[in-house]
Amino acid sequence: MNRTKAASLREQVYQTLRRALREGRLGSTRTVTERDLAEELGVSRTPVREALVLLMHEGLIASTGRGFTPLRFSRQDVTDLYQIRRLLEPPALASTIEHLSAHDLRTLREAVKDHEVADAAQDVAAFVAANARFRATWLAAVPNPRLRALIEQHDDHMQWIRELTLHEARVRKKVMSGLRNILAALTSAKPAAAVAAMTAHVEAAEEVLTSMLEQADRDRTVT
Repeated sequence: MNRTKAASLREQVYQTLRRALREGRLGSTRTVTERDLAEELGVSRTPVREALVLLMHEGLIASTGRGFTPLRFSRQDVTDLYQIRRLLEPPALASTIEHLSAHDLRTLREAVKDHEVADAAQDVAAFVAANARFRATWLAAVPNPRLRALIEQHDDHMQWIRELTLHEARVRKKVMSGLRNILAALTSAKPAAAVAAMTAHVEAAEEVLTSMLEQADRDRTVT
């Protein structure tokens, strides 16, 4: 295999694994190995190894000695990530208003309905998938590709947080409320409303996670 084909295959594997992380298919409880992934993807171990090294360099996975698992973050990491979200996502969302098509808005409405169906069925995996579809739709409409890439990079770091929080019904209700407000702002084509809706959505998510982490700390102290 020549260098160009090898680099292309590595990139394909890398992008496949990033999507799997983002969509929760490489969950925080799963440890994967080069051999397992190579068999699943139908490729040799070399491009898998190279893709895993890239993901480790980006801080998305960690080596456990037995394989690889999505990285866990400290309380300070979480604070830093939400600060980045507050700075980047509200203006990015507002910038999509002139670029969202009728098809995009329809996809967003369908994703919100899918959230509601998944919540009623207590299907967390389907809820996460609907969330990923909603997010991917508006992100694709961000006109600044560098800004979009920055948000997507940090979004990958948020996957374990979603796994931690979305199993609780009260959290899913807050998420759905936030997404409805975002959709309403985009439908009305008001940039200021989009900024306000996304800011409130991010702050609510941070508040929920902070509360859960504090409760976990108290539980550890008691035991």
